[in-house]
Amino acid sequence: MTSARSARTGPSAAIVAAVCGAEILSVLGYSIIPALLPQFIGDWSLTNTQAGWLAGMVSAGYMLAVVPLVSLTDRQPTRRIYLASSTLGALSNFGMALSDSLLPALGFRAVAGIAMAGLYMPGLQDLTHGVDGAVRARIAAWYTSSFTIGASLSFLFGRVGTLLGWRSAFVLAGILSAAGVFIAWAVMPRTEDASKAREPQPLLEFRPVLANRDALVLIVGYAGGNLGFRRIAAVDCCLSHLLCSGPGSYSRASLEHPGRRCADQFPRRPRRPYWQ
Repeated sequence: MTSARSARTGPSAAIVAAVCGAEILSVLGYSIIPALLPQFIGDWSLTNTQAGWLAGMVSAGYMLAVVPLVSLTDRQPTRRIYLASSTLGALSNFGMALSDSLLPALGFRAVAGIAMAGLYMPGLQDLTHGVDGAVRARIAAWYTSSFTIGASLSFLFGRVGTLLGWRSAFVLAGILSAAGVFIAWAVMPRTEDASKAREPQPLLEFRPVLANRDALVLIVGYAGGNLGFRRIAAVDCCLSHLLCSGPGSYSRASLEHPGRRCADQFPRRPRRPYWQ
């Protein structure tokens, strides 16, 4: 499968579909802990506080790593960052399968969050680099929806955990994540951006972001939307424990794609690039 792209049309539909499939496989371990949290509480005699740390550590790892890793795409090829992060995510699943207490589990879940930070947005940037207009919007819609689909499908591994044990669920997720690494390695575009070598950007430079009013508006709006979504997700998580699936996540995935398509169809306010 060729990885060639043009600045006008972007990567082929087959490449986009393959990368989206690799992304789904790479995040299949994301929701296993919430789906099986009562089992972990019983097996490891966890308090509610400890259970909260175990369930939330992946988000903590993501939060700490997402800014430096996404900023690193200004210096290093995004394909390299994506592949290294997805490999790390697969290893974190196998590490969880070998864990026998809370402390190592917290470490491996933090690693899983770091891995997610290095594959989610860098993967999107790799697919959409040099692409504009409707094609870019369609690629972004499919890619971001695939992340939600993979995260919600990982709840189904809770069923594997109830039948074969939670270690088997993580082993299976690790195997499928490793398959996602190989798929991404085979199909992700290998084109390099020469401007990264000519003009390396500072790794953590926030002044251009703070000076960009449009970027700040989007950041604040997205943060507020996520705070509201997390409150709804708490109820969704309770339902997920009972159903071993993610009903709210499936609904979110079903809305993300048409929502992004509508954003491309209706006029939007002209925006400046965030780095200006």
